[in-house]
Amino acid sequence: AGPPYTQLSPTVPTLRLLMLMPGCFNDDITGFLIEVPIASKPKYVALSYEWGNPRDTVPIQLFGQEYLVTKNLAAALRHIRSEYGIMAFWVDAVCINQADVAEKNVQLAQMGSIYKDATEVLVWLGMD
Repeated sequence: AGPPYTQLSPTVPTLRLLMLMPGCFNDDITGFLIEVPIASKPKYVALSYEWGNPRDTVPIQLFGQEYLVTKNLAAALRHIRSEYGIMAFWVDAVCINQADVAEKNVQLAQMGSIYKDATEVLVWLGMD
């Protein structure tokens, strides 16, 4: 199961951001998605990471629902989230509806500007 994706605006260039809730290292990973117009210059961290084995997944909570992500992504989120405040991330596997081919094509075409316009870009190389 996945988050209840809504269709991105067909008329205004937008992107989804993962709003990652604060937590200590061993707390569940929880958050929600928001859609923002690119022109609004949102502040977010773009996360680049190795997906790892797509079948090697663990659950996180989005909108209170279980959503499976790769173990490598979960490890990255666990290590970089704040203990004190909500953080905005752009993470391709979560912020792009992977089941919507048309959306994937539009979002992938915007990836250069998504990374360029990020407040910060973090690269997660994994635990090994």
